[in-house]
Amino acid sequence: MYANPEDMRALLREAAARWELISGIRFEVLSAGNYPDDRDESNRDGIVRVSWVSNTGSFAGRASVRFGRFDPILGYYPYTDGYIELNIAELQTEQELSWGPLSTLTHEIGHLIGLGHSDIPQSLMFANPYNRRGYPGEDDIRAAQALYGPPAQAVSASQAVRDWMFQVPPAADESTTRFIFKKNQHTLSPDGPIVMLDSDPYKKIAGIDASTAKDDYLGVLIPFGNFDSPADIQLPVSMVLLDPVGYVDAIYTGNLRCSARSACITGFYASTVETLLNIPGTWQAFFIANLDSSDPRFLYSTSFSVADTLSYNKAPTARVIFEPGGNSTSVRLRIQAHDEEQDNILLRWHTTGRIADDTGISLYYERNLGPSDVSPWEEIDLRSSGQHILFVEVNDDAERYTGSGDGKWAGEGYRTLLRITVNLPLTDSNSVSVISSSNEVNSDTTQHLVAQPQTYQASAEWPLPFSGVAPDPLLKLGLNNIGVMNDQANAISTCIETYLNGVRKPIDGKLQMDIGFRVTDLNNGVIQLSQARAFNSSNSLTKDGFLPECSGSFDFFTGVYSDTLQFGGKAYRVQFMLENSDVARFRLMNFEAL
Repeated sequence: MYANPEDMRALLREAAARWELISGIRFEVLSAGNYPDDRDESNRDGIVRVSWVSNTGSFAGRASVRFGRFDPILGYYPYTDGYIELNIAELQTEQELSWGPLSTLTHEIGHLIGLGHSDIPQSLMFANPYNRRGYPGEDDIRAAQALYGPPAQAVSASQAVRDWMFQVPPAADESTTRFIFKKNQHTLSPDGPIVMLDSDPYKKIAGIDASTAKDDYLGVLIPFGNFDSPADIQLPVSMVLLDPVGYVDAIYTGNLRCSARSACITGFYASTVETLLNIPGTWQAFFIANLDSSDPRFLYSTSFSVADTLSYNKAPTARVIFEPGGNSTSVRLRIQAHDEEQDNILLRWHTTGRIADDTGISLYYERNLGPSDVSPWEEIDLRSSGQHILFVEVNDDAERYTGSGDGKWAGEGYRTLLRITVNLPLTDSNSVSVISSSNEVNSDTTQHLVAQPQTYQASAEWPLPFSGVAPDPLLKLGLNNIGVMNDQANAISTCIETYLNGVRKPIDGKLQMDIGFRVTDLNNGVIQLSQARAFNSSNSLTKDGFLPECSGSFDFFTGVYSDTLQFGGKAYRVQFMLENSDVARFRLMNFEAL
């Protein structure tokens, strides 16, 4: 497909660099050569062969990993070889759109480094259908960092990677734009460029949602030329489609051609509605003249909304609790997991040490939690002091893509992966740290999610180690701790997680805060912040042996405080609005009895 091997090597380097930028993994791209066929088990040369194949099948690319014998020192089956195949038949057309081969190769390298297909539609590793993402998304970044650690230069999984953002070139001069992207005398000319659907190209739309036909194509109708135009228009123009993060989703190139003193219209078509619905938010289309030249120029931009209609399986979240083991080289660990859909949870331990209940060395040690969300204590003998790394898969039993066979060729993969680093001998709460692939628990993968229970020193202001009470289990709230209003109805004690426009926002490095409110006007539902501290800094456990959870949230952007509170033996879901930020005063917006 590439006549010059250097073009293929450049493609490989770019795809590999995208994973290197966001994780600790490194690749070496070798010169083109006649490398052995890695599909043959006898050819284990440690070199991943990337090749083009001619296949009439529906796959764009595929990857396979080979591993060797179990290594008791490493604690896992080490990688020995692998291969990637790209399908010429599928990618020939996509190459013309400037995204196909690179996007596919980046996806396949994701498989090569240990990532299965993702449940999350915004993920590069999603496959139901393939979404054409060319860059690792938040889910992919967390998984890669859980496997290989963070890169030397920190990259936040929850924020856009600046190096991947599209850079808009300088604007074209007025002589270029005078008779393009403006209403003209054509009988079907809109007032200006409009976002439309292929089924009705002259009807302007603001966006798409679940009611839009999935097989329709979205595009932009452009008027150009004019009866007053003295010269022919011949201009190479590219439509650069940006996803809501600001990354290039695809590039569509064409030519605006219109004779002098003529009025013309044309359409640039982008993607099917089904593909776009996988990534909700505000999309942008930038029109650039001479994009591939040394002097590209911005012509016009427009936007459209994609409603959030996504419904997909949520990965379990998990926390790690630890305490010293029976000797200086042992540690006791337990996993506290939660699944939003209440699916059964299955743990798979990959460790360099021996777990007490394990019958022998194997690929992993499995523990089925069933509907319970806390594992038994696992006694692990790591055999030596120093640093040890182990991995725990936290899986639920939901089908990967309900009713679809797509995406299963690469295996089920893990739902949530924990990378647990243990430093022996244990000295304090920092002796164990965790990186999690879950984007529900922590604002970034490097946050510690572990707890070593400590003795709590009570005070008059904070008599309890953490705020809240255990809810009635019959309510099935999916929480083990909720806020509480006292019997006198003059104070609220709770925990909140802090956000900024929907993104976790730490306060002094803390994402969860113990909060006390004073009720200043019960009749009108007015409360005022009276005290705050980091939540459960002693790592105390609930009476059932769990780490307590936060039931409340506050968004600095919207000013909305939401919570689940217990009062008078009943539980309520409440929402308050910040009405005075100087004194942190809130007013009740609505409430619902549970």
